[in-house]
Amino acid sequence: MKLVFTLLLFTFTSLSAFCEKDSIIYYSKLGRIVDSTSKPQIYDQVKKMTDSVTYLERYVKNKGKWVHEGDDRKLTKINDSTYMIYGKVTSTTDTIYRYVKLIKPGFIIMDFQNKLLISIGYSRLIIPLIKEGKWINYYKSTHNKQSEEDYLENQLISNKRWKETGEENISNVFLFSEVDPEFQGGYNNLLKYLSSSVSFPGKAKRHEEQGTVTVQFVVMEDGSINGVEIIKGATPSLDEESIRVVKSMPPWTPGLTNGKPVRVVMQVPFQYSIPKK
Repeated sequence: MKLVFTLLLFTFTSLSAFCEKDSIIYYSKLGRIVDSTSKPQIYDQVKKMTDSVTYLERYVKNKGKWVHEGDDRKLTKINDSTYMIYGKVTSTTDTIYRYVKLIKPGFIIMDFQNKLLISIGYSRLIIPLIKEGKWINYYKSTHNKQSEEDYLENQLISNKRWKETGEENISNVFLFSEVDPEFQGGYNNLLKYLSSSVSFPGKAKRHEEQGTVTVQFVVMEDGSINGVEIIKGATPSLDEESIRVVKSMPPWTPGLTNGKPVRVVMQVPFQYSIPKK
């Protein structure tokens, strides 16, 4: 046990020192820290602009090419324990205040938004977060607990989840698996199934309702569908139809990590439009 602790301490200290200047941090598909020769799927590029301003850019491998993903993050140092984090193109209302407490060889991180705590845990770095041990996240709207997560070298190992209402949600659900879940017959079959199963609600037609509905669901270990919910809605009738179609899907081939089935969260969009006359 002592040997393991010594090795971890060396790793933490080296990484912290490495990221005090411009650097690149590589991750596996599951978020674990890897080196550049280990076929990384994600990397963060840290750009130290001044003593108080740092930019963070994320790149994801897509079809063999690195693609710049999402909104870059800007971190501004207020003092040794307080930082502001926001996107280059997002509004100031999205600003996160990050309070840090040095616990060598890392930091206790507390993120606040609109004066409400949204997450707390231990990280090797201030930006990007390299998570270790337990993290707790809270809903911004209700401030109810959203999840308790356990990390090992930034890889999510297990979690407990709750709905905004405080009800217990499906636990041990992951954003990624080593082998992705798959609809029977693959992606093209999924598109065919969704398009053939959707029935434009009569009420929606009469009121010329249209828009995009994004439905989130969990593919369970046995491939069954659970935890269906609307992430982005359009109208009540279109939302209801989208949920009906997702709930009626046949079992998927489950995702695999370390050769074992795991619960993986997925999303599908539905586009409803009224043909022009």
